[in-house]
Amino acid sequence: MDSELEWRLQCIRGIRIRNFSYATEKSYLQRLCRFAAYWKTDALESLGENEIKLYLDHLAVVEKVSGGTQRLALNALVFYYRDVLKRELGDFSDYKKATGRKRIPVVLSLDEIRRTLACMASGEALMARLQFGAGLRVSELVRLRIQDVDFENRQLVVRGGKGDKDRVTLLPESLVEPLKAQREQARSRYEADRKDRVSGVWLPEALARKFRGAGERWEWYWFWPAAGLAEDPREAGVVRRHHVAAKVYGRAVTLAAREAGIDKRVTSHVLRHSFATLLMRNGTDVCQVQELLGHANLETTRIYLHVEGSKRPSSPVDQLLVE
Repeated sequence: MDSELEWRLQCIRGIRIRNFSYATEKSYLQRLCRFAAYWKTDALESLGENEIKLYLDHLAVVEKVSGGTQRLALNALVFYYRDVLKRELGDFSDYKKATGRKRIPVVLSLDEIRRTLACMASGEALMARLQFGAGLRVSELVRLRIQDVDFENRQLVVRGGKGDKDRVTLLPESLVEPLKAQREQARSRYEADRKDRVSGVWLPEALARKFRGAGERWEWYWFWPAAGLAEDPREAGVVRRHHVAAKVYGRAVTLAAREAGIDKRVTSHVLRHSFATLLMRNGTDVCQVQELLGHANLETTRIYLHVEGSKRPSSPVDQLLVE
């Protein structure tokens, strides 16, 4: 068997056994491919701690990647050698750490958000309203299932968020009726899929084994189902209904902000930043914001204190206007 094909299959098997997301699978494989390209070999089993250290040094010194990118490469390499090949890794902690870059997030005002939403189609605008209203990551938004939108308890349940953690966040009162209408649209598509005997929606392997046939049940259906069917990238030959693509939705947000004349770099994630910032501006405790966002570290949430407006001192130059 070809060396690259062999380590790819090994890695994919290890990832799927552990129920990692498809995004993680793609990221790990990309990082391992770059590692192999750097050493000009597909025989990854012949490499070890020293090669890993030198590669991490290269990322920091030559490519000047961010700390997050370097950590992703490290995680992929450690996963492959330790968890897939079952090799005990020695100490290579003296590699050059990439410089951490603390970025102030882009935040939109309420007026800027209104103008952006006004330039979006109704379906995508509803998604954007929910992302802003609940502080969701874009992946969490598009992967919502019918059972995750709890109208009775007025809450959203985010399942398998970053770090494979579940959490509960806000279900905005103003969006209840529009979301119920969206659920009915999804119901029509679901019933058509069942009539046409379309394969059930994707479920993590552990759930699919435990609840056989659950992918065909209404409660597991996507809240934002895609318009068309597509082959499952993890199951060759299986055609099913996926959720709305995150890239398609994200592009709609960016184009709408541009059309609205917003002179900032706007992505869908800006709506999550704006949610957190406006909560703090309204006096919500930082620990509560951390819980709603699903941050593992409070320091990650504290970044929004830097863009929160009510606590900023006035600039001394403004006194020139009144003296």
